[in-house]
Amino acid sequence: MSLKIYTETEPWQDFTAAYLRVREKEGRVLSDAQLLKLPRFEGSEALQKEWQLREDSAKRLLKILNNQYPKKANVLDIGCGNGWFTNSLAGAGFNATGIDVNLPELEQAARVFKHKNVSFVFADVFEWEPEEAFDAVIISAVLQYFPSPKALFKRLFEVNPALKKIYILDTNFYSEAEKPEAKKRSENYYAQHGETAMAQHYHHFSVEDLGKKAKAISSPKPKLMRKLIGGSPFAIIEVSSGH
Repeated sequence: MSLKIYTETEPWQDFTAAYLRVREKEGRVLSDAQLLKLPRFEGSEALQKEWQLREDSAKRLLKILNNQYPKKANVLDIGCGNGWFTNSLAGAGFNATGIDVNLPELEQAARVFKHKNVSFVFADVFEWEPEEAFDAVIISAVLQYFPSPKALFKRLFEVNPALKKIYILDTNFYSEAEKPEAKKRSENYYAQHGETAMAQHYHHFSVEDLGKKAKAISSPKPKLMRKLIGGSPFAIIEVSSGH
């Protein structure tokens, strides 16, 4: 099992348990057999459509990475969860590391995915001192669990002095006027699932919250085209180190 426990797991147990209870109710806690097939999902129609969108985003990002980085480049997948995308990065030829504070899903990822160039780490990214330098960092569908994007970027660039680019995908952004209503929706959602405390861990950002070094490098197809042929509604955003 390619999983390294970098720090104490106990401080994260309550958060992980609540997070997984919500995911269980949503149908997002998967069997090993389901996980192996991702992003092709076998289950509810709604989640099938969601995974089709995530597959589109993954393909777009992998095309960008293949154009910008050599095979065997070191790529870090922040908040990797069950590791499906970390595994996709490894399958594309990169040395892929997934990091998370969700031990049950990390253990599943390490058990299921067998690429020689894939590994997983249990650690708080703000405490972790990686043993290797990363050429690129991916933040896929998890930025909302960090209170401050700029603080996260600062940490990643500081701990990886050679790092030039961070890539953000599958992430909603809101205008300042939209944030209060978005926050209220999240609070209601977690309340309906019996996990009101989870709302404090879920944040809502505008593109401006990412800072001046952020720019969209892959825009989604127009809405009408997506209705006809599918595709993710999310842009892929690149955050540059500035050096």
